[in-house]
Amino acid sequence: MESHQVPKSERIVLEAIRQQLLPGEELLERVRFSDSRHNDVEADALIFIPNLGVAVIEIKGGIVAYADSQWTLSDENGNSRRINPVEQGRKAKHALRRYLERQSEWNNGLIRSEWFVAMPFTEVNGDMGPEGRRELLIGKSDTSTILEQIRKVLSSPLNSDPLPTAKDLQLAISLLKRPAQGQSVVGIRTLENHKVRGLFLGILLAAINAGIFFSGFTAEIEIEAALMGIVTTFGLGAIAMQAGLIGNKHLKFYLTVGLASSLVGLGFGYYAHDRAHNQGACNSNYTGCVPEKSDIDCADLNMQVEVIGADVYSLDRDRDGHACEWSGKPN
Repeated sequence: MESHQVPKSERIVLEAIRQQLLPGEELLERVRFSDSRHNDVEADALIFIPNLGVAVIEIKGGIVAYADSQWTLSDENGNSRRINPVEQGRKAKHALRRYLERQSEWNNGLIRSEWFVAMPFTEVNGDMGPEGRRELLIGKSDTSTILEQIRKVLSSPLNSDPLPTAKDLQLAISLLKRPAQGQSVVGIRTLENHKVRGLFLGILLAAINAGIFFSGFTAEIEIEAALMGIVTTFGLGAIAMQAGLIGNKHLKFYLTVGLASSLVGLGFGYYAHDRAHNQGACNSNYTGCVPEKSDIDCADLNMQVEVIGADVYSLDRDRDGHACEWSGKPN
């Protein structure tokens, strides 16, 4: 992501972290997780420190305040809104731990980690509520010593999780960076939401095949349309895969659903074709479809027709060119 698209608060904090990293320490920016408990969760920054753990950073711009059990953020225009940076940081921390624990290559249990809230435009003078302990808050005056503060918290004996080695953290980083469902877990906000994109693709395919079903009832498009639906389903699926709209893991499912719906469309096409065949060809002496049969009257048609040739079925009793004016009643 280009720098001008990143909020100023994030640029300040991330640049300060980069300058303070020691050899062997690593920073990942804007990491997103599809978490089973909290849906999509994003960590603004993850700092991996060998033999200490992982710091999960939630960054907030503007002026952050805590009063009456409520966090608020005010922008430069004085507009204020409620936020909950502690909850965001905690969710990101647990999403990270659950993600790693689910990976077959990871055998180290819940990784040692802690969440922090960085507020580069807010002076922090003490605790901000019962959860916002001072040591977990990075204020305006703390930006030059962010890593020092983080290392101190992670090394606390109160944290009973085992200390991860440099090898452990490199494995964690590789698991976060590797492609997942066709895309990397690490990325910017636009990177993933397979459920929404997959749903969109499913709706599109369903709409195409719904059109095939209804056109099948008219007996005008028939089998060819249903076959075209099958080709369209696979074509859109291939395009979606190449465009990264759906991951390889879900591609087989969506194509199977699309193929199944197309086969249903094919069945409707056969039904419509068979119905038209059973009705017989339309007699050319009438507008509308008056079937070619040995005998037929208006009750069989239940519609008005025009006589444009010979009235072979004697439907136009008054010989005015209009037959079966009283739909459903014989003349």
